Amino acid sequence: MRDKQKIRQYNKKYRQTHVKEMNKIQYEYYLRNRERISAYGKQRYYFVKKAVIEFFGGKCVCCGETQIPFLTISHKNNDAQEHRKIIGKARSFYSSLFINNFKCDFEIVIECWNCNCSKLTNNGICPHKCNQSL
Repeated sequence: MRDKQKIRQYNKKYRQTHVKEMNKIQYEYYLRNRERISAYGKQRYYFVKKAVIEFFGGKCVCCGETQIPFLTISHKNNDAQEHRKIIGKARSFYSSLFINNFKCDFEIVIECWNCNCSKLTNNGICPHKCNQSL
């Protein structure tokens, strides 16, 4: 039986010297399995989003909404742009928090999409916090 370490080294070297062929093989695999890969990606994203949201409280800090599809993470000090610079564009906030065991240098809170977006048009204040009536 061959040594597993030698096989890994050979495979790594082969992939590095045959990049175009490996990319073609991967692309053909993707085309044959697109639906399955897409379904897995959606399932994985929902799993990670649910884990992050539950870790940070599981409900909107403003209105108390608890349904996962309506919830999103928010940066309490509006420093999401700085956070994005650190994690890069290729990774979502959810996966970054999940991979780093929910450790973050920024203050994260959970808000429903309505509360999160309404702060943008209301000088950083959610309408739930305002006592104004129409």
